[in-house]
Amino acid sequence: MFGFAGFELDEQRLELRWGPDGTAIRLRPKTFEMLRLFAANAGRVLSKQELMEAVWPNVHVGEDSLFQCIREIRTALGDDRRQLVKLVSGRGYLFAAQVSGAQVSGAEVSTKPAAFRPTPKRHCPSRPRTSSQ
Repeated sequence: MFGFAGFELDEQRLELRWGPDGTAIRLRPKTFEMLRLFAANAGRVLSKQELMEAVWPNVHVGEDSLFQCIREIRTALGDDRRQLVKLVSGRGYLFAAQVSGAQVSGAEVSTKPAAFRPTPKRHCPSRPRTSSQ
């Protein structure tokens, strides 16, 4: 289980949840896998090639598939300002949230809360898109 910016990423249930009531946010399987990869590697730039090889192993897909997953992650997280999933020009993508609950090199990732707050969406003024919408 990963926690970041008011979200929980539950690897057992394959769910992204938001808020105190744990509202489920629907993600496609490849989008969930990419978000899991970002959370597991928070603070480290992941190249496009690294992301594509991890999410689509032994399958040739175009960069459009990668871009669609990034777009879906940003939408689900309410990351309109690209504060959580940042493009690092010429290098790849950086997940900039403080992540808790993961093990990295035998040490737990920082549990400090992230300063990021989701941007309200037009279709949902108080929270990111959920599976009921």
